[in-house]
Amino acid sequence: MEKILTISLDGRSFTIDETAYNTLSDYLHQIEMRLERPEEITDIERRLADILAELNPSVVDTDTVRVAMDRLGSPDRFGALKPDTASAPSEPKRLYRSRKNRMIAGVCGGLSEYFGIDPIIVRLIALILLFSGGGFLLYVIGWIIIPQRPLSFTTKQSNR
Repeated sequence: MEKILTISLDGRSFTIDETAYNTLSDYLHQIEMRLERPEEITDIERRLADILAELNPSVVDTDTVRVAMDRLGSPDRFGALKPDTASAPSEPKRLYRSRKNRMIAGVCGGLSEYFGIDPIIVRLIALILLFSGGGFLLYVIGWIIIPQRPLSFTTKQSNR
């Protein structure tokens, strides 16, 4: 039995099997390595979401993903690989407010993702700071100055 995932692509939910998700994820990653601006990636994700919505399968499978990829074209169509993608190990770590691990504004969730620790630990520290004074002000400042993670290809897993 294959795992079924629920993904959000350009703010729209799609139910997709795991193999199709991996294929789609690889395809989008290859395109991202060729594009300079995040707006271009957002436009491609929007077009991909439009194509999948138009095809309207109950569960997106690998064949449906391949049809959508054929309509968009090969990743090479979006340009050559950026020169730094071959040699650079990865992007620098950035602090964002979390979209998926949030209680109020995602500040504690974002901090836990950034430092790679359990979000409960960060929330407990925030509660201790709240009751000792100043914690509320620190949280509000974090809410204001830490940007929210850009929307893109997020997943929620389920078994069917």
